Amino acid sequence: MSEVLDDDSLSQFKRAVEAVTTKKMSIRKAASAFGVSKSALQRRTTGQVAVNAKYARTKRGQCFTTAELGLFVRRVVEESPYKREIPASFPSYLWLAKFIKSNSKHFSRRKAQNLETCRTIAATEENVRSHYCNLKTAIESCGDFPPSCIWNLDETGMCGQGSRNAKVVLASKGKRANVQQSDSRDSVSALVHTRGAMEGAIFAASESSFLVTALFVKYFKWFVNMIPPAGPVLVVMDGYKAHFTATTLACARSQGILLYAIPAHTSHFLQPLDVTVFRHFKRELDNEIDSFQKQTHMMVDKSNLAEIGSRGLQKALT
Repeated sequence: MSEVLDDDSLSQFKRAVEAVTTKKMSIRKAASAFGVSKSALQRRTTGQVAVNAKYARTKRGQCFTTAELGLFVRRVVEESPYKREIPASFPSYLWLAKFIKSNSKHFSRRKAQNLETCRTIAATEENVRSHYCNLKTAIESCGDFPPSCIWNLDETGMCGQGSRNAKVVLASKGKRANVQQSDSRDSVSALVHTRGAMEGAIFAASESSFLVTALFVKYFKWFVNMIPPAGPVLVVMDGYKAHFTATTLACARSQGILLYAIPAHTSHFLQPLDVTVFRHFKRELDNEIDSFQKQTHMMVDKSNLAEIGSRGLQKALT
């Protein structure tokens, strides 16, 4: 990845390439005279890169592993106009590590996150631009909403095992590196023990353990009673089918509440609560579960998850 070339830079590159190809200047002198990168100019004069090529971030793409990067680098070298013998070990892990370090401004090593195909397809520049244009229109439709009148609704789950992947631990050689966790990954669908919950929290249950229409309508009516009554209100949430029902829409309309749906399959990066609060909440929940198990030598279950989850949520909100 390189810098984005504007029209002026492209013009300079064209003049520099012409000076080199007509043998009026060397690559070094042309790069200095026209203020362009020597290596970029060399790639254009040798045909590796088109003269009018522009480099920028891909609008849609996937990350790749270090091994895949090595295969890509080797293929680029093999298809380059330079004829040279390529060692079988190229590129080595050390070479790739140095390459990643020297280009740390453009990319870095991070833990990968699984992304469904539908989310990959939906994560386009066009969808994002459309989302913010529509959101702007929604905000302007009733006059500018002050920040205090814009709300974001979302839901998330938690279980006694937490959400963290396996940790790095010390284990004797020849033995499996196991850690003890709760024996249930059931999400909390029905809470009988609400001791230690956050002040003002309400509890409800559904037969399927998922958020159903009746449950969300009950929550939405509670939410309407909790927000200040003055002025129009904008509520931003994902387009889950339980959110946008006739009952919910009628309730919102009667209270002067405007509902806005985030584009489908984009909540992993456009849903504010997902990106900010819930991400920190899951981290704090994992920390609270670890702390509880170390202090009590007990596993977390539904009888104490309300208290532990509330502590994690309070930390995520502060």
